[in-house]
Amino acid sequence: MKTSDTIENIAQALCKFQSEVTDAHKGAQGHNYSYADLGTILQLVRPLMATHGLSVIQMPCGDSLNMGLSTRLMHNSGEWIEDTMYMGVSASRGMSEAQAAGSVITYQRRYALAACLGITQTDNDAAVKEPEIIPATDEQFAAINVLIKENNLPIRTVSWINAGNNWQNLTSKQAINVLAKAS
Repeated sequence: MKTSDTIENIAQALCKFQSEVTDAHKGAQGHNYSYADLGTILQLVRPLMATHGLSVIQMPCGDSLNMGLSTRLMHNSGEWIEDTMYMGVSASRGMSEAQAAGSVITYQRRYALAACLGITQTDNDAAVKEPEIIPATDEQFAAINVLIKENNLPIRTVSWINAGNNWQNLTSKQAINVLAKAS
């Protein structure tokens, strides 16, 4: 990473920008995945970047083996932060070398822009609340201890319980399964 001699102003502007920006929605479809396309990311960040005196320029570079992209984040104070990334280019079936290079450049632009601005890509289902993990109860621990002492649990189950942090992190659902195996 390269920077101007000072980065105080750009750092403050980037901090303010990051406190206001949201993550980019994955609305485009790839071969077996979804992603936020470059247009979506630019549409999301341009107004806030302008508000905070930020702008970006991205220029392709490279050699015969690798496609490179330099991304420079600039502030209206004249300060800047820059880095360059490289990727190999291989033309897929039905794609010319120029099309493959263009695909790599677009990919690099999306990821470099998101990285330098500190944003991620989210799915609509990312907002779905994770299920609550309920720890095993004292009664479940006591019942399992009795089964262990009486050798009434399969050896694999006892080995799993004793491995790593499984005993300390045993969930209520896991305890129910362990107790059901003994029945």
